[in-house]
Amino acid sequence: MFLSQTFLNYICTQMQNFYQLNKSKVRFAFVFISLLSTGITLAILFIGGLFSTNSNVENLITLLGSAIFWPSFILTITYIAYLYKQRRRNKVLAKTPFDRLSELGFSNYPLNLEDKWQFTEMIPSVIWKGYTVLLDLEPRNMQYQIKLLALVENSKIDEKRFNELSAYFKKKQMDFDFGGVALFLQPKEITELSQLQQELDKMIVVLEKEFFTPATTRLL
Repeated sequence: MFLSQTFLNYICTQMQNFYQLNKSKVRFAFVFISLLSTGITLAILFIGGLFSTNSNVENLITLLGSAIFWPSFILTITYIAYLYKQRRRNKVLAKTPFDRLSELGFSNYPLNLEDKWQFTEMIPSVIWKGYTVLLDLEPRNMQYQIKLLALVENSKIDEKRFNELSAYFKKKQMDFDFGGVALFLQPKEITELSQLQQELDKMIVVLEKEFFTPATTRLL
């Protein structure tokens, strides 16, 4: 009973945090999905000839059901996925040395704050030698890895240069990512805060060597 109550409290707290971060996005998503599902249902009723054969009450119930059920269902599934990702991230960040990130200057960063198509979530972020670096957990090679994403200024790179850099980054456990360049680390291999500091330094050295400059506008 105690465990159930603890888990219930956790869910309620997470739901409150989620809604506080995403009030306008949840409303927008509900209305958008509702209008879309209602339009599709209406089209099916007309094309199938059901709109004229059904009674007005039946059509109204069908349309209202579509307008309420599908947004609720999709948002529930989306929230469960959001919660699962958040819980897995928190589980890793609660372990040493990631529970001491603030000592390196990390603070909370609202990811996807200005993107109305993705829900906002809080992740650790730090300004490291002029670069904004986001820390997150990402599935990669059949396992979850720490991703350090340095946001860099968008620059035009031809295909040959891109392939050369991709091959070079691969040797460094790095890769191009949306908004910048990411370094991937195994959580279990980082046992000291100094190791994370060294990895950040190494990543920035590579970025500076390859002439990647810090992003001047918000990308994520």
